[in-house]
Amino acid sequence: MPELPEIEVLRGVLEERLTGAELTTAGLLHHGKTTMPGAELLPSLVGQRVRGVTRHGKMLEFRFDGGRSLVMHLMLWGRVGLYEGEREPSNQASFHMVFAGPLHLEVNRVAARDFAVLPTDQVSAYPTIAKQGPDALTISEGDFLRRALATRSGVKAALLDQEVVAGVGNAYADEILYEARLDPFATVKAAGEAGVRRVYGVMAPTLQRAIDQRAAHEYLYGVGKALGLAKKHDMMKVHRKAGEPCPSCGQPVKVVAKSGRETFYCEHCQTAP
Repeated sequence: MPELPEIEVLRGVLEERLTGAELTTAGLLHHGKTTMPGAELLPSLVGQRVRGVTRHGKMLEFRFDGGRSLVMHLMLWGRVGLYEGEREPSNQASFHMVFAGPLHLEVNRVAARDFAVLPTDQVSAYPTIAKQGPDALTISEGDFLRRALATRSGVKAALLDQEVVAGVGNAYADEILYEARLDPFATVKAAGEAGVRRVYGVMAPTLQRAIDQRAAHEYLYGVGKALGLAKKHDMMKVHRKAGEPCPSCGQPVKVVAKSGRETFYCEHCQTAP
């Protein structure tokens, strides 16, 4: 799943390439069993120019002239392709846009319900965005402590709760907890304020390091190959590293699967609070 760092890298590339570009064609290619909110507004974007691309947690927003926006969530399997020249959309494309030039943007393996066209001034009220907590890169320490300590969950579950803090997924939760040297199975109550404060202290730097390394290779096709993007999991220290030596102590990284989610950690370095 693309998380905050990958979405932020995608946002930067798309904003650089598409700002000022005029949309000539837009279409939802696979409806499936869901519908696209605001689908009736999609034709109104044609002929408009992109004003910018912004991010809301794990969601992207394309802002167009005329006061309307296209928002999308790549969910678990979504990928973006940005191509120059003439090109037909791939068989996996869910959504396709063509810009004068031409530039072709396609979004693969995303359901219709995960796109929406909205008046730009109403994007913040879109339910998926409205219920999000503050962004993981910018949330204040006090706000994070208040929100996390108010939960009765595990520390990892609090990180994954988009209403507590927006943008962190399973992979980066493992990395953040490793950097905090905190047992990933600890409860917020057991971690206490000191433990949650440690998590906050490493959260933004861990995410920013991935952004600085441009770790989004797996999620951007086409022009992405020429940009030299890093692979997300190549820069991970413990996530998906089961059996490999911990970078700090050399002990093998452990993995535990629970409730359909795998947690990777160092049993030696990540101790109980």
